[in-house]
Amino acid sequence: KSAYNVSLLTKQIDTENEVSVVISFILNVSKLSLTPINVDKELNEIIIRDNSYLTIFEEILLEYMEKFNIPINQFKKILLDSENYNKTTFTLLKKLFNDSILTETEEKNKIKRVFEELKNLEEDNSYIFDFLETLQDKERQKTILIDCISELGKDDILKLSPKLQHLIFDSLATEENIFDYEENIGVLKAIAEIGEKKHVQKLVKVIIRKLQKPVSINEGLEILYFVKELSTRDNKHIRNNLEVLLDRDEYKEKVESLLEKFK
Repeated sequence: KSAYNVSLLTKQIDTENEVSVVISFILNVSKLSLTPINVDKELNEIIIRDNSYLTIFEEILLEYMEKFNIPINQFKKILLDSENYNKTTFTLLKKLFNDSILTETEEKNKIKRVFEELKNLEEDNSYIFDFLETLQDKERQKTILIDCISELGKDDILKLSPKLQHLIFDSLATEENIFDYEENIGVLKAIAEIGEKKHVQKLVKVIIRKLQKPVSINEGLEILYFVKELSTRDNKHIRNNLEVLLDRDEYKEKVESLLEKFK
């Protein structure tokens, strides 16, 4: 047995085909075992050598899951630690988050890392959005998802899928949550720019409060620049609060511009 381990795991593996054969062998051992066995150590000895080996592992694992329905939970650590961000990775993560028992810390750490990576990706991100959107089905994962989105800047929020944007917008548009995002200027600006009427109506309450507090007047004015349209009632309230600032030289130019916009 030890000699066999040496030949498979410590010998130099030179080709992707050899890697594929060894990984398939290890997964077959796991599949055929009467009781779940931990093969993390053996797999890690291979995949840490090159990131392309991790990709091979994920592709074979997905194939085995689809063909033989092997439990994904036993590969939890590898998938949570994975720095791969391709379509196969997120297909596996979707299954992991749906089928496995993960701790709140495990979920939070992985979701945060996905959002960090999302900022750096310029290509098609639809498969990442697809994974993130499925997290809305479980309350704890949904809460983590909302927290992560709320920390993004406006431009990053605008890059998200409509479903993810409206998740954070709908969270704000409730009486109990309305001021929870008062300091998340990126979220407020995104709502102002692309939010629905119901979202903007709630946003107006935050803007007015900012306009009435000396330390946040500029923030309120900046958010208003992104608002495209207000209801008659909200327009009147906003104008009343803007007119109070007309005598303040430092705000006069901005206020006049906004009064013209919402006349």
